[in-house]
Amino acid sequence: METGGGLYTKILSMCGLNASLLLGIMLSTFFTGNPYAIDVHPQSGLVQPQWMGIMGGLELFLDMSVYTSYINFSLGLAFVFLSVVMGALYFKYRIENEDVERRATKVVRNNMPFFILFFLFFIVNIWVRPGYEYSAEGYITLVPHKYLLNMYEMPLVGCMCIVGFILMMWGMIKGCRINDCNGFYYAAAGCISTIWGLMCSVGLNNTSFYPASGWWIQNSLTIENSSTGGYSMTVMFYISLLLPLVLGCVLYVWKTMDSRRINKDTASNHK
Repeated sequence: METGGGLYTKILSMCGLNASLLLGIMLSTFFTGNPYAIDVHPQSGLVQPQWMGIMGGLELFLDMSVYTSYINFSLGLAFVFLSVVMGALYFKYRIENEDVERRATKVVRNNMPFFILFFLFFIVNIWVRPGYEYSAEGYITLVPHKYLLNMYEMPLVGCMCIVGFILMMWGMIKGCRINDCNGFYYAAAGCISTIWGLMCSVGLNNTSFYPASGWWIQNSLTIENSSTGGYSMTVMFYISLLLPLVLGCVLYVWKTMDSRRINKDTASNHK
């Protein structure tokens, strides 16, 4: 019979892995498109979005008759293995214990190849497939190699992705060495830079950030047709000025929390 602690651990692990899987699939649809339509009520002017898929969103990765499902699922799996690797790197960085360090190193070595495989599968596919571009009039068209062109036409975004991926790989390679416990921050910085660059490539350079696929392509959302009014944008601008303060507080707390590695002595000291 499963003990309470063991059952709780399995449920917690399952929820974490499912969250990573679904998050990766959702982010992938920013590149591959979604089957939705937007209707405007002729009298009230209210916007009424409608999901046109027959499975309520599950078809984005369960409909294996559509190739984009494989692309979406690949990024979801990449996120699953990335979360496992990052967790192992963090445990290895924080906990000063030979057994934990050895087991964490094994986890990194076993899961890193799968992350690279699924992530590169996703990257190659979105770079060779058409992307969603909008004109000055707001008309959406499919442009060959749009997301690869974005990397070239926006060098800063391209550098963010390239440098971020290199940092991720360097952090994971360092994590594959038993005596090297400093790979976490390299990999974490690389994750932030890579994901930020990828997200910029779907929102900037006249690119739809939430495209509609198929017959509903003209319903795709862009920065221009989905931005709120001037007053709301002004309020959001002033609120965003507080972001450095919030980020500084987070970094200070994180640095204080990680000032000393956890070992038997620090774990038993409750002062």
